[in-house]
Parts: sequence; C-alpha cells; structure tokens
Amino acid sequence: MTQVIQDVNRGSLKIQNLPDRVCINGWRELIQAIPEFISVEVPSSITGIITGNTAPGEDDTNKLWLRRDAAGNFIGLYVFQGGSWEQVYDVIQDNGNREIRWVSGVSSNPPDGWIVVVQGDPTIPEPVVLALTARYVPSGAPGVFNYYAVRYVGF
Repeated sequence: MTQVIQDVNRGSLKIQNLPDRVCINGWRELIQAIPEFISVEVPSSITGIITGNTAPGEDDTNKLWLRRDAAGNFIGLYVFQGGSWEQVYDVIQDNGNREIRWVSGVSSNPPDGWIVVVQGDPTIPEPVVLALTARYVPSGAPGVFNYYAVRYVGF
C-alpha cells in the first residue's frame, strides 16, 4: 500500500540535533521524531512525501519517498534524480551483519529487527563484544539491561 502525504516543503534535507541516545522503531516513529530531533528541509522541487514498499511511479518522482518493507518497517529515504531513485538516508549498512546501535529501554524486549549483542555472537569479534557489554547498564533484574547494544538482523 502506498500513501501520499502532502505538506509544506522547504530547501534541503538536513539531519541534525539527534540526541546521544535514541531508538526509533519504525517509520511512524521516525515521522513523529522529525520535528523534535531532525531539521528537515526538502528541495523546492519536492512537492510531497510518499511512503510505500514499492518504488513510486512516474507521477510521483517529485516527492520524497519514505521507503518501507512489506511489514511497514522503515528502510530509508529516497529522492528521484538522474533517472532513478537514490537513497539519501539508509537504516541498514554493511548488509546489517555488524551494524551496532546503542539503545535505552528494556533489553528483554529489543526493537524489531535487532538483537541484543551478547557473548558468543558469531558476527562480532569477542573482544568487541566484551567492550560493549562492559558498558551495559543493569535494570535490576538478572540479565536485563536499560542501556545496551543491539545488532541489526533484519525485519
């Protein structure tokens, strides 16, 4: 399903003012966080924002595409330039195998698409895992943390 969002658009896309620690779970939370954490200025040629899991058609090449997967999870921001959709912000890097992010919350319930980094993780060298886990903040419950690292595994 594709949804078109028409609103006021300005200048160029700028991502700034993000806090040191933030976890955004999906495209809806990203959109809600934009006014608080991100300064967004879209080129004047962009006339709206379109969301969906398939590339927008020819009639929508003047819009910013908030790409999501079939389940609705945020994948990235795209603009149409040079005859194709170009990604201007992505959430997945290095095929997701080693992308690590710090989150605040309850480690027994990590964000969708992410797993808590623990000893024995086959994709991360053990010295790195030990350095990461040394910074975890316990919640008070055994084996549960309020500040911890997660690794992207896919949506």
